[in-house]
Amino acid sequence: MIKSLANVGVLAALALLIGCTHEAQKASGPRPPTSANQVTLYQKAPGTKYETLGTVSVPVGGAIKMDERGDATAAFVALREQAAALGANGLMFDEKKVPSDLVVTASYNGTFYTVPVNRQPRTARGEAIWVYEK
Repeated sequence: MIKSLANVGVLAALALLIGCTHEAQKASGPRPPTSANQVTLYQKAPGTKYETLGTVSVPVGGAIKMDERGDATAAFVALREQAAALGANGLMFDEKKVPSDLVVTASYNGTFYTVPVNRQPRTARGEAIWVYEK
């Protein structure tokens, strides 16, 4: 009897854990555009439910580059604008979720992020997301 109660307890705990995971969901449909200043940057997946809206990328070079202090404001602005056009309120740089050739560390407004980058063509990438209960 005690053993079966322990099993029930373990199963209940597993059910709670599974129910609390925060996995990405495919977009339920097109979202109206947001503004770039509404797009929050996430290094890793947010700790709440979110939808993936699509990958955004900007070519690296010309005006889109890092300065000697690692600042890449122009790239972050362009990525946030693209994410907003997809209706995002978040932009994720999680290298486990955004396929890329390598990652670089770049600064935006004094905060450093590890950003996925492809070599050919050389582009910085991120995943536009809609975060619920932000």
